[in-house]
Amino acid sequence: MLSIRAQCPQSRFVVAFSGGMDSHVLLSLSAALERQDASFKVRALHVNHGLQAASDEWESVCVRRAISLGIDIQTVQLKLNSENASEALARHARYSAFKEHLAEDEVLLTGHHARDQAETFFLRLMRKSGVAGLSSMRTMAQHHGVTIYRPLLNATYHQLTSYAESEGKVWVSDPSNLDVKFDRNYLRHSVLPVFENRWPNTVDTVCNVASYCQEAELLLLDLGRIDYRPLAVLPERAISISDLLALPDKRAKNAL
Repeated sequence: MLSIRAQCPQSRFVVAFSGGMDSHVLLSLSAALERQDASFKVRALHVNHGLQAASDEWESVCVRRAISLGIDIQTVQLKLNSENASEALARHARYSAFKEHLAEDEVLLTGHHARDQAETFFLRLMRKSGVAGLSSMRTMAQHHGVTIYRPLLNATYHQLTSYAESEGKVWVSDPSNLDVKFDRNYLRHSVLPVFENRWPNTVDTVCNVASYCQEAELLLLDLGRIDYRPLAVLPERAISISDLLALPDKRAKNAL
């Protein structure tokens, strides 16, 4: 059974409501939790990128859906050039909007799930990322100055679709999600299916590896703090070069 019981100290949350299947599920679960727990307060925020002919229609769908669940919703319209808007540009504009319209004590809820995590891992892998990059997404994170909570990160795509279909939810489908010229879409439609045909548990396996990388990253941070502390020269806030050179190369690099 899907659950989004909040595991962070804040009690005010904002669902990033794109209108897609995963955000529909997230909003529905959030509304149910708010009815059960008076301390859990949630509202929705829809960012209209204006990049598709149906963008305004999708915004209307989101507004109607939120109202039907008794959730307040705010819409923000961006002015992006559809000819020049890359994935990165659209994402940056979206998170800038989140930062502008979230209160300091509000946490952003996103509908990222296990398949998104696997895609992120592969993207980072092909960018030659180290342990920190391969850690992929965390359940709780800071991004562009926004606190993000991803309560569905361990949920499978099948779990989300089954829930959405059982609830009779109708979600919007962005045709750009099928365009394999975008790296994430290429992974989603052309790469992961090949892996899953050979290894059906690919997504679960990759998510486990990302989790191991998160643990390794924390251990490296702990070791770096241990090695850095005696290097620090206060109050100049400098480090001792001779002490740094006394460390093994990899530990010196990690301390830096």
